[in-house]
Amino acid sequence: MKKTISIIAMATLCLFLSVKAQVQVTKPTYKPVKIGDRIPDVTLTNIYNYKTTQTNLSDFKAKLIILDFWATWCTSCLANFPKIEELQKKYGEEVQFIKVAYQPKALVLPFLEKFHKDKPSVIPVVTDDKILHELFPHLYIPHYVWLDQSGNVLATTNGDQLTVANIDRFLSNDSIGNMRTKIDLDDSKPLFLTNELLKNNELKHYSIFLKGPYDGLGSGVSLLKNEAGVQKGLAMTNISLYDMYSYIMYTKFDQMGQRYSESRNIILLKDTALFMDSGYADHNKVERYTYGCNVPELKKSPLYEYVLEDLNRYTDYIGSIEKTKVKCLLLRRRGRVDKMKTKGGASQNTLFLNTDSKIINYPFKYFFVSLMGLPFIKVPLLDETGYTFNVDISLSEKTSLPTLREELKIYNLELVEAVRELDMFVLRDKK
Repeated sequence: MKKTISIIAMATLCLFLSVKAQVQVTKPTYKPVKIGDRIPDVTLTNIYNYKTTQTNLSDFKAKLIILDFWATWCTSCLANFPKIEELQKKYGEEVQFIKVAYQPKALVLPFLEKFHKDKPSVIPVVTDDKILHELFPHLYIPHYVWLDQSGNVLATTNGDQLTVANIDRFLSNDSIGNMRTKIDLDDSKPLFLTNELLKNNELKHYSIFLKGPYDGLGSGVSLLKNEAGVQKGLAMTNISLYDMYSYIMYTKFDQMGQRYSESRNIILLKDTALFMDSGYADHNKVERYTYGCNVPELKKSPLYEYVLEDLNRYTDYIGSIEKTKVKCLLLRRRGRVDKMKTKGGASQNTLFLNTDSKIINYPFKYFFVSLMGLPFIKVPLLDETGYTFNVDISLSEKTSLPTLREELKIYNLELVEAVRELDMFVLRDKK
């Protein structure tokens, strides 16, 4: 996918920056290799689901070898397992997938046995790995390394590139074509700036806005802080514009002493299809963006105002917080008798999570936040109870607004419809 990059640059550089070095806990045995290099013929000493538990990488004679770096906790990795199993069966001896995990055998093998209990895996797995991780360092998984039969590194990719078309292209003409490669970036540092540029210079001001997915970054938000722990910027990577605006609103509402939720949104767009997900099926249809900024001279509050201004400036939308009269629900007490104050004991919060749905010896505000997250609460929910003690409350796991209202009466609580003038996030198309 073609990427559109806007660099919002006013980079003022000063001399003599002290760059924080990474600390290597153990001395590596192998130097990292890059695309185009030929890897050494390493010995794999913990390989399973194979004819032997120790072998050399050169023993695999397939024309194409794909190393799959993964972990048991990585849901994206696991989501690709069925696809690579099918690809392995399709290509047989022409292509060899190898799963590579840094985690120990005692954890990995039982996990895979359970995962593949209905359809046994045909792919070898390496556990307790250090060597391949040293050769192919990466920050984000899943991470796939493509090797030819001679051990030359062809590409590093994410799972989207594991397609029949890409594999067939290589098998037929020894070329990966224009396949998108994955080169990981550390999102705790200014994105897309070289270490050489920052080596002897202090970055005073920088921001970047990129349209399209970048495979070498995770999906989410990370904060950039200086050595004193003070926030100086942020990185929002591989997420939708809706998620970017939502994160900024969450922070700005928090700074105003308020709680932000989707019910505080007024979306006035002609077409939301490419702006926000309407469900899991539409996830891949929504355009992904990456934004990063480093503005150390701004305080935290102006920082998020600065980011909002950037989003408004470089997107097709205008977002703002506006006072608006809206319908809402008020949570109130029905009388002075306190029927929810905790009796003490161990804290427990499984409210709306399972059949034993309750919150025990937790602050009331946690209970209120749980109510805000209910899918049928479509309008702003306001707490007008003034209650500050810990509570013991049990409610049905699968509930509805009428059921919730009835159950709240047990604790002398009620939900009342009203109209209030509230701070609302309003998003409009640019005219």
